[in-house]
Amino acid sequence: MIRKLIWGVILLLFGLWIWLANLGVIKHSFSFNRDWPIIIIIIGIMTLIEGFVWRKRRCK
Repeated sequence: MIRKLIWGVILLLFGLWIWLANLGVIKHSFSFNRDWPIIIIIIGIMTLIEGFVWRKRRCK
């Protein structure tokens, strides 16, 4: 289940990077629509939560 945590972090960071680039906080050389990376961020957060819940249940 550690893979879910790793993928969650990767998706979260990737989504944040794209979102910040779209908002002009960081520079990029490509263009995306403005807010679609939020979906990636939400998927990453959900994956992280699922991994933590699974880990907590496993430790009981």
